[in-house]
Amino acid sequence: RAALQELALRPDRSALLRYLPPSGLQRHRIAGVQWLARMGVEATAEQTLPCAGAQHALFITLQHLFTLQHLSSRSRVVYVDELSYPGIHGIAELLRLQLIPIGADAEGMSPQKLVSACQKHGPGALYLMPTIHNPTGVVMPDARRLSLCEVARAHQLFIIEDAANRMLLAKAPAPFWQHAPERTFLIASVSKIVGAGLRVAFLVAPGEHMQALVRQVWGTQWMVSPLGLEIVAMWLEDGTVDVTLKRKRKEAARRQAVVQKVFGSRSLRAHPNALHVWVELPKPWRSERLAEASARQGIVVTPSSAFWTGKSPPPAAIRISLGGVEKLRELELGLTKLANIVFR
Repeated sequence: RAALQELALRPDRSALLRYLPPSGLQRHRIAGVQWLARMGVEATAEQTLPCAGAQHALFITLQHLFTLQHLSSRSRVVYVDELSYPGIHGIAELLRLQLIPIGADAEGMSPQKLVSACQKHGPGALYLMPTIHNPTGVVMPDARRLSLCEVARAHQLFIIEDAANRMLLAKAPAPFWQHAPERTFLIASVSKIVGAGLRVAFLVAPGEHMQALVRQVWGTQWMVSPLGLEIVAMWLEDGTVDVTLKRKRKEAARRQAVVQKVFGSRSLRAHPNALHVWVELPKPWRSERLAEASARQGIVVTPSSAFWTGKSPPPAAIRISLGGVEKLRELELGLTKLANIVFR
């Protein structure tokens, strides 16, 4: 409310309702640099492009990469985790890309399995969420990141690093952008910290790709709405982002503690700072059937099929979002009801 009131009283407010360059205002690109710095990512304003949310950033990145000569119609593959962010499916369908699932272990995607897939399918893009992975919560260690960078260089892969949850972790391993800046595109959304409705994300890319990405913004929606970007810039300046970030990290930890209290150690995979948890279901449950049963009790969970890119049937598991319920007591009651369904 305060931000909207401040905007309404500003004498330059009408400038935010005009056509602006698709590259965004310099002030908003600098806001992106400041946002990235808070998650331990170093970038310049020239390397940072405002986008209309992470999904838009991911779309224009893939659209751009597969118009390059060496990622032509001959090689339209995107290497992904077997369990991966659901939004990648819709983009792959629209752009006619083939998702190649790669197996993982407790540290994330397997470099050996990625090499085998590359030998079969050739160059392409590598999409990863290495910090608080969605849905498993895995934080990929430095050594695994370096190994995957070596594979990417050897097999001509561009790396797309989705940093949606990175800021929830006070100290995260170095980003792929730091290890392989010549081939990494990093996407930093503001949704998990200040709200998805703003539709703001910042895309970091190698300098030689930036002009083509700006053209992708122009081609998809002319420009990113400056109103949301201006609110993010204001909140960075007045400290709102930093205060909210501290609160969000504490709240995530509180909610994970509630999960542990209700579920104990039964088949849970989660990170202490994540706003979601992955639950492996006991027999005879299947994920879709459990999701339907919980929905009848007023509880919405996401079945594993929403994340699954593998060729075999998806695992019997669900993801529980911990951020959609306002009060901790309400969350505990919902989780207790869900646990009674799952483990009855």
